[in-house]
Amino acid sequence: KVHELKAETYDNLQLKLQAILLKRDTMKLLDPNSSAEICEASGGIIRDLISLARDAGAEAYVADAEVIGETEIQSAVRNLGQSYQRGLSPSQVAILRNWDESGSFDPNRPEILELLMTRRVLQRSAARFIVHPALASVLH
Repeated sequence: KVHELKAETYDNLQLKLQAILLKRDTMKLLDPNSSAEICEASGGIIRDLISLARDAGAEAYVADAEVIGETEIQSAVRNLGQSYQRGLSPSQVAILRNWDESGSFDPNRPEILELLMTRRVLQRSAARFIVHPALASVLH
């Protein structure tokens, strides 16, 4: 049985992230310009948003930084992208590198269906599929 993970819009994600940070009085820990970057890199998947925010915070802690900034976010995005890259076959890597957002999604091809099921490819609409932004950042 397949459970679809709905992707949030980046604006909704950014509002949720800011609401959580405000509620926990941690808004000053995240550079205000960086929340949009974390939201976009998550691909709209809340689980990935939480992972990225947590991992960027850990990076800032290790670096003894005052705020979570660009460097920490890029490190967290790279780590998430690399985790999605692990276990991909050479043919899947080729598919992802040459992904055409305009169409060509063929659920009859098992390697493409697997990419969707493992959140390496995200569905944006009935006819639009994108490579997860964190994965895309390490593929090119």
